[in-house]
Amino acid sequence: MPDITFTRNAQLHLQQAGKWASFLGIAGFVFCAIILFFVLMEPAGAFTGSNISVGALPIIAVILIKGVYILLNLVYFFFSLYLYQFGTGVKKGIAAVNSIGIEEALGKLKSYFKLFGMFIITGLALCILMLVIPLIVSTIMPH
Repeated sequence: MPDITFTRNAQLHLQQAGKWASFLGIAGFVFCAIILFFVLMEPAGAFTGSNISVGALPIIAVILIKGVYILLNLVYFFFSLYLYQFGTGVKKGIAAVNSIGIEEALGKLKSYFKLFGMFIITGLALCILMLVIPLIVSTIMPH
């Protein structure tokens, strides 16, 4: 595969993308911290109790809900990390005219898209399961 050189406009576009990626990465870190704070500091009574009209949730449900929030927060952290690493790497690589730095930064962008693709595939699979399982249960279980 032949080497590619970037025009000045392509470098400017990458540099701008790097700035936005760095900003979005930092904003993602802040949101992760806020979400984690609320998940860990939220008293169990908010989930189990008094203000919920359908009744109190068992403690296992509270733990499950908090666990799902923490898991999703962890995934979001890695999205933010890859964006931040891409942004800082591409800005440094262009400023230092370092093609290795740009290559590493683009590797982080690839990792971001790979993670995003796996997240979408998992989400679609869960949606299909949520549609199929009730159909299977309704055919197996007598009315």
